[in-house]
Amino acid sequence: MFTRLSRLGRVIWYLRAKRKEELAGLQLDVTSDCNLRCKTCYFFKDGSHLADNMSIQDIEKLFQQYQDQHIYQAWLYGGEPTLREDIIDLAYRYFPVLTIISNGQIKVSSAYKKAKLHISLDGLEKENDYLRGKGSFQKIVSNYRGDRRAIFNVTITKMNLPTLDEVICYVKSLKTAGIEFQIYSKSSKPTKFDERLGLDEQDIATVRKTLSKYQYDLNVFMTKALLESLLTRRLESACKLNDYIYCYASDGNRKSCCTPGIVCEDCKMLPTHFIETVEKDNDLMTKLKFSLWM
Repeated sequence: MFTRLSRLGRVIWYLRAKRKEELAGLQLDVTSDCNLRCKTCYFFKDGSHLADNMSIQDIEKLFQQYQDQHIYQAWLYGGEPTLREDIIDLAYRYFPVLTIISNGQIKVSSAYKKAKLHISLDGLEKENDYLRGKGSFQKIVSNYRGDRRAIFNVTITKMNLPTLDEVICYVKSLKTAGIEFQIYSKSSKPTKFDERLGLDEQDIATVRKTLSKYQYDLNVFMTKALLESLLTRRLESACKLNDYIYCYASDGNRKSCCTPGIVCEDCKMLPTHFIETVEKDNDLMTKLKFSLWM
């Protein structure tokens, strides 16, 4: 097993990495089950929730395979990964850099003190609970207030845009590791939410004006270069994320995308744009925040 890396250790590891192969990682949907039914979730729109789940023995074989290839980091998705603490425990022992993507309804044990947690949040209580279910906002806050492992992941929509500054201020008051943003991405199969939540040109101008203020705030994982990528860059058909992340569905089959069910060219998911910006723009602030974010 590898030595676990502290937050500072992650930064040093990233900044010293010379080749992208050294930053490669494994992404696994650890389960097709989830304890929420969010209105906009791709997982239930594209049928991913119907997939079978691997046995713990098969998952350990997969982890061993990538450890043997000197893969240092893993990202646990779902469904909801906190429903399978046995897999979290296994991954924590295999990978020195572990990130868990969660809806925040079940608190990740403090035993995994050096894991990075990305907790989904759709705005303040009213907006969040409309999309995620009544009571979900307070549960997130109760579980992760003061937890320095947690970064809150906010998808910017037409619904939460008017309160974006308030969301940032509130999350910073919770004393976590910070807040990150992505933009609502349209579905490959159009839904009623695309028009209701998607941003128009005026909204994009508001996002730019609002988030530009936080370029030098190390608790807000946004930079000028990254923001411009999210707002204006159309991604290449060959997603850069696939150069770094090996994606697997919960049944053990390889996936071509970390977030299926959205229009690839218009993808506004944060990991893809972070990588694109670090590679193409060579922006120092973006590299620093990327190293803290990983």
